[in-house]
Amino acid sequence: MTLEQIDIAIAEHLGWSDIRVGEGARIWGNRPNSAGQDYRKAAVPQFHANLDWMHHAETVLIWDQRGQYRNLLFMNPECEAPVFATAAQKAEAFLRTIGKWQEPDKLSTHIAV
Repeated sequence: MTLEQIDIAIAEHLGWSDIRVGEGARIWGNRPNSAGQDYRKAAVPQFHANLDWMHHAETVLIWDQRGQYRNLLFMNPECEAPVFATAAQKAEAFLRTIGKWQEPDKLSTHIAV
């Protein structure tokens, strides 16, 4: 998944709506629980790069999902322990836990003639 796809998938799971890529490649959407507010539209957080926002995302996981999420972080060979996980590693584990992770397309080295 691209970083943009990761941020959009997490935002959608957290209740953001009408998500679009705006100028300067920023992602915009309607914040969750913002109905009736004057300024519903906001920049979608860059979950893949921010541990604080990933902590916010983690709070929506239910008990069974938290165990699976923790196990995915432990099984990641690039992550010494969940406490040392980067925001990007947590974002991938989060999306795998909720079933929204998509493997990046593998580039083919075969050239069609």
